[in-house]
Parts: sequence; structure tokens; C-alpha cells
Amino acid sequence: MRLLNTSTLLMEEFWETDNTPPYAILSHTWAKEEVSFQDLKNQRKASRLCGFKKIQACCKQAKKRTINWVWIDTCCIDKSSSAELSEAINSMFRWYANAVECYAFLADVPSDDSLWPSESAFSKSRWFTRGWTLQELIAPTRVIFFSQDWVEIGTRQGLCLVIASITRIDKEVLIGTRNPGQTSIAQRMSWASRRCTTRLEDTAYCLMGLFDVNMPLLYGEGKKAFLRLQEEILRCSNDHTLFAWFHPIGFQPLRPPSTLESFLPNGGFLAHSPYVFVYSDVYVGNNNGLGVNRPYSMTNIGLCIDLPLLHLPGSMEDECIALIGCFANICDPDNIPTNDPIGIKITVTQFQRGRQGSKNVYLGVRNPHERPIKFMHVRWGSSASEKWVKVKYKQGIPSVRAYMSTVYFPQNAPFRRATMKPGGPGSSWWRHTTFMP
Repeated sequence: MRLLNTSTLLMEEFWETDNTPPYAILSHTWAKEEVSFQDLKNQRKASRLCGFKKIQACCKQAKKRTINWVWIDTCCIDKSSSAELSEAINSMFRWYANAVECYAFLADVPSDDSLWPSESAFSKSRWFTRGWTLQELIAPTRVIFFSQDWVEIGTRQGLCLVIASITRIDKEVLIGTRNPGQTSIAQRMSWASRRCTTRLEDTAYCLMGLFDVNMPLLYGEGKKAFLRLQEEILRCSNDHTLFAWFHPIGFQPLRPPSTLESFLPNGGFLAHSPYVFVYSDVYVGNNNGLGVNRPYSMTNIGLCIDLPLLHLPGSMEDECIALIGCFANICDPDNIPTNDPIGIKITVTQFQRGRQGSKNVYLGVRNPHERPIKFMHVRWGSSASEKWVKVKYKQGIPSVRAYMSTVYFPQNAPFRRATMKPGGPGSSWWRHTTFMP
């Protein structure tokens, strides 16, 4: 990594070893006339750019704290080299984590701003809406916020309550007493759901460090980048909350759905954007509770996984509910934890295969545009009036439950276990909306 000397503004390259000196790091939102790596080679020319004052102010804050080196993303990466850019993005979470201090510069917050009102400049700062600043908020040990004229506002730990109300990130994560990796995948995705990036692919690339995965950068792949990210997460995690998402009716993402996004499936097992996790911060992994802790993987034609299935007799196309290994960490109106298991409504299709006439069962959605997969809370109880199932569809004001079905089963409701195996019924099936028992 390249570090900038706070006194001379000259670059020096360090390998990530014990010889790397202590350094501060800048977190900010990009504006016009940022100073690039090439610009800084000529400091006289660079000083005419608006972004040069930001570099000077960052170095001044570091020098006050006897820190001789800083890292700034605008000028410490040679973005003309795709190899260097890829290395930097894959290493960025670690670089922020290893910094002595991180200076979060909020260019749209005046120094006399009040922090707590919901309409304050601090709570509405653009910095809290950008994808890249999520890891820059979480990764460093110490984050110091500065106003537009570089007056200190406070630290992440000191402002944890107001930051938690803005970002919905757990207070323990902001304080530093809980590692982000100890939260569920759905919870971390929900932190990113209200953020956006300039480049579509960066929606995925900015989350690699938060999920501790690495992958090559392929600018131009569009929404496929987020699918690739989930496949990488799936390879190294057994957290079923990766599948605990649903389309939040009425929620408007910061980035309006693009033309490309409108052609992607409405239902499926992998999401097409972080914004569908906007209400998924209540989902916690619990694979052992349902005995679904066996390995699973994404094959070339779908998800290969072992899940309990609850059959819905009398439903069209022989529908079932697949129980995934997580539950909703929410309370009922009496403030009693529900710990509802989570199920996904799926369609079962059977066809003959092989000389013995054995049946293979494939579960998924043949046309995801017309039949989006339903996301459900599943409850057991003796109060269910029907023999098999009673379905109640919730309506009302937007809430975490308003856009999903609640399904009630008797305590002795039978279920069968489906072992998903590679294979597929044809090219008409979407790879990311199909899994095979």
C-alpha cells in the first residue's frame, strides 16, 4: 500500500508487514476535482484542485496526533492500473481496520449542527447513504467525525446511539464490543440496503470486506456482481439468512430499479440487490434448531441443499414450504419473543426420469416474473383449526411483517426432508430460482 507523508505530501510504498508505520485513514464522499495519484506528482498543479484542501486538512489532523502517514483513496491508488485497483478494493477493509484512526469528513454538515433531531444535517449527510462508507464506518478501531470546516463532531463510540438510529447498525458493533462477523448475513445486508454506489458493480464490491470474501473485479458485469458476491458468501458460510429476504412493497431504494434490474427474477433464492434485505435485520441464523446444518452449495443449475418441507395439500401446483435455518428475532404484541422459523413457499414439479421410471422432484419457480416466491413466518400451535394448514395474509401499515404471509401449523404437522441434488428439468428454469431435491 502507498502512504502519504503528512509533512512532505510525498508517497512511499510499504508492503503489509510489521514494518508498515502507524497511519491514519480518510473516509469521505467524492466531489468535483478530487486529487488523483497522477495529479499529486505535481503538487503545484494539484494545489489548484478543490480536493487538495481536503488532503491538507487530513494531514494536519494526523500531525496533531503525532501520526506521520495517512492513506487517502483518491490519491494513494493508481486507478489507471486495473490490477492495483483490484488489489486495493480487495484489501480496503483490512487497511481501514489496521489504521490507527479514521477521519470521517462530512462535507455537508456545518459545525454548529445539532445531532439528535431527525432532520439534522448530520442525520441526513450524504456520507451515511454511500455504499463504500459502510465498511469505513465499521472496520476501523476508532472513527472521528469532522464537519465541513474540519471541526471535530465526535467519535463513533461517543455518537453510537445517534449513528445506530441513522444506520440501524447494532450499537455493540459501533462500540466495538461485537465483531460484525458475529451478526447474521441478513443483518449485515440490511445495513447496506439503504445505501447506493455510483457504479452498479460497486454495490457488491463494497461489501466484500464486510463478509470476509474476495473476488475479482469485473466492471461491466452489472447486477451479476451481487449474485457473484452471494455465491462467494455461500461457499464459506452456512448461514441460511442469506435466503431471508423479500421484496419490500412501498420501500423506495436510493437507486431506482434500472432497466436491467426489471428483467431479473422477482423470486429466487439469491437476491438481485441489497435493498430487498431492508427489513431483514431481525433474522438470526439457527441451523441446528431444524437440523439443517448439512453442507450446501450452488451448482451450475441451482442450489443444492437439504431442507425440511411442509406440504400444502390442495394448493395449486403442489406447493410446499421449505424451512430455512433461521428465525425472526421479534416480539409479539405482548412483547414475548416469537422466534418464528422462516419458510419459503415453493412449487414442486415432478417428472419421470431414467429407465426405472423414478421420479425426480424439482422445487422452484418456472416463471419468476409471474410467480414470485412467498416469504413466510411459520408457527406451530394446537390452535390451528384445520388438519394441515391455516394461512393468514397480513395487511396494514409498512412493517417487518406487512409484506409476508404468516402460516400456522399444528404442532404435529408432518414434514418430509428433501435432499437437493444436482440436475434440472430444462433450460426454462432460472439457475438462481431453482433448487433440486
